[in-house]
Amino acid sequence: MQSVVYVLVVPPVSDLDCALVLDILRLTNRVAGEALFTVRILTPNSQPVMATNGRPIIPNATYPEDFRDLLIVLNNLKPSDQDEDATVRVLRRAARSGAIIMGIEYGALLMARSGILDDHRATTHFDCLPMAQESFPNVHFGEELYVKDRNCFTCAGHLAIVDMMLHYIKSNLSETVAATLASELLAPEIRQPQTPQRVSLLDPFSTQRDPRLKKAIIEMQNNLESPLSLNEIADRVGISARQLQNLWRTKLGSSHNEYYQDLRLDRARSLLLNTDMQIGEIAIISGFSSSATFSRAFKSRSGSNPRDFRAEHQNSLSPMIQRNALRTISSIAERNAGFLYRCLNDHPYTVLYVTRGIERLLGYSAATFINSPTRNMSSVIHPDDLEPMRRIVDTALESNNNWDIEFRYRHRDGHIVWVHEVGCGVFDNNGRLIYLEGMIVRNLNPPDQYIDALSSD
Repeated sequence: MQSVVYVLVVPPVSDLDCALVLDILRLTNRVAGEALFTVRILTPNSQPVMATNGRPIIPNATYPEDFRDLLIVLNNLKPSDQDEDATVRVLRRAARSGAIIMGIEYGALLMARSGILDDHRATTHFDCLPMAQESFPNVHFGEELYVKDRNCFTCAGHLAIVDMMLHYIKSNLSETVAATLASELLAPEIRQPQTPQRVSLLDPFSTQRDPRLKKAIIEMQNNLESPLSLNEIADRVGISARQLQNLWRTKLGSSHNEYYQDLRLDRARSLLLNTDMQIGEIAIISGFSSSATFSRAFKSRSGSNPRDFRAEHQNSLSPMIQRNALRTISSIAERNAGFLYRCLNDHPYTVLYVTRGIERLLGYSAATFINSPTRNMSSVIHPDDLEPMRRIVDTALESNNNWDIEFRYRHRDGHIVWVHEVGCGVFDNNGRLIYLEGMIVRNLNPPDQYIDALSSD
């Protein structure tokens, strides 16, 4: 039976999370051999939104009268008040319709704010957990990969999305489809919901660590706001304080206090980067007695005080996440007979970067385009489409907007290839245009109105 899946993309949102959700839904249809999911992308105001790596995400549907099947809310950090209010209204309407609702990362907090998670178990990314637990006492937030409680799924995001989606497909659709999909995704197993998010942080050298020390670290992670004494931790582990201190020295080369402070500063760092909480609030939630004590400890470790650190680093995206997101989006483009590009706005559109999918789409290798004075984007665009397309791009750049256009390429063997392009200009801090970049995929159904528009030009 076909399900309509609405994916509500609320900025700020990770391109990686969005790509994982959409690609898993698409792959499910492929391995099942039928369209189990019809995917509709929504945004709070029905306008394109920019992912955290600058890529545009384009809605392809309008809001339905009701949500009967599945609604997935993607959001990484607190959105604008306007977007948050709009999302809360949608969530309440979807809950009244009896839909299954999934909230990923901060999407779980939006579900909590709507009231649909009251008296439910839930999770979110560990960076957001302290704020979630503080802000929504009626919701039982815990640090798990994902949680299903009645019609509500919540998820920590990133790779946990794979586990949650596989669990949903296995439970609600087909165990065989889920197993085949897991094989396609190179996922050796579906991790259980209660798997700790930060299990790898307990010990990068787990074979060398005493299980009593692991238990002690878990106790510390669960009690950051009100730190435990060495004696209290030792009692919970079942050994003497002296034994525990010796374990710390021999296995970790540090003291209990030093390790505990590192954990608390890690939490504070995440809250500084990923929330708009006040410095004093972060100090308390991270287990420091005052803002001054917190600032001294933070500066001793990072070299700058919390306020300066936040100003310098907030909204930055780690290079690893950027690389993973780029690989994921590139893979999606290529599987849809498309490619990613970066080029100059010099009207020949000299290519600075292009993925290998261009060869599959147009018959030319990617290497022949890079910085070539003759093989550029203009050289392969249909001559009748070039000037109308340039006008659309130039108009979008003047207003600092994205463009979403359809036009024709000439394949290397001469036949016509219709494509759909979503692109944007990239500007430096002074507002100077540096280059253009975007994604182009094959369009098998060119719109009649666009053909008419080209003819009139």
